[in-house]
Amino acid sequence: MRRRFPGIVGMFDRTACAVFLIAVLSLAAGTAGAGARPAGRDAASSCSTSLELGFGPFLEKNPPTANYELRGVVHPACNKAPQGSCVAEAREGSKYVKFETVPVLPSSGRCRFILSLLTNFKPTTVRVRYLPAAGFGASRASLGLAPDKTVPFPADLGATGGSSTTTPTPPAPTPAKGTRIEGIAFIDSSQGIRTLPAGTHIYPPGSTVTGATGCQTTPTDGQLVLVFDYSGRPVAGSIDLTVPDGSGGSYQHAPIEMDVNPGQTVQFLGDPLPANGKYTLTVELLGLHPQNLPATFTLNRTC
Repeated sequence: MRRRFPGIVGMFDRTACAVFLIAVLSLAAGTAGAGARPAGRDAASSCSTSLELGFGPFLEKNPPTANYELRGVVHPACNKAPQGSCVAEAREGSKYVKFETVPVLPSSGRCRFILSLLTNFKPTTVRVRYLPAAGFGASRASLGLAPDKTVPFPADLGATGGSSTTTPTPPAPTPAKGTRIEGIAFIDSSQGIRTLPAGTHIYPPGSTVTGATGCQTTPTDGQLVLVFDYSGRPVAGSIDLTVPDGSGGSYQHAPIEMDVNPGQTVQFLGDPLPANGKYTLTVELLGLHPQNLPATFTLNRTC
């Protein structure tokens, strides 16, 4: 059954054509593995879960229509078939707004959203939350969505191989020891803002930058960036940032969305003329193993 929606919040151009979303389920047999410590509202009776997401093209056969599929699979840490539903939410500004809820198919653990993209598709972050029935613990996962970026679909419970739309997913890594904030730096954007030029000085978290360091002499130099390392599978992320307003106060900067890949990330902090004062930020890394990396730094320059 098709359901018509005026638009998915934060994902599509609201001034363009309407966006349609169909929530459907597909069948696959399977069971869950066992072994992890129970968690949830009642640790004595609840089975903890994890939620894995995938995103990519999907061809609907009747009628033939090219769509995108957002697929979640609930993995219980006990030998039970998952019960409950999944709710999908799109990030808009500093909050997530719900756009659809679908049931979880117990035999496969799958919850599935088919997105008919009839407008310009704007990259965004989507969060899916597993709302469990009694006996299971809640879980969630997030993905950064873009039409030119796919994330392999997770295998259904009990799946032994892949197909054109389902591929096995390797075991989740343990939280990365090499994931950390290196600090801030000032670069010239005319040379690119995704890598650090050779010899760039990085100021570690907690630093106070003084003198004329990083002061702009051209329209492109003196750009403030955050530098951090990440070790793990590619994930969506964001930076929550509080910046000084130049008059003794501060304000919350709009969240900075980003795709995080293994290695060093250089992220422009969105302020071409950074004011003196204290900056407070948190790097939020999403996925199966969410991490929050906090840091502060202070500018006290004589630009």
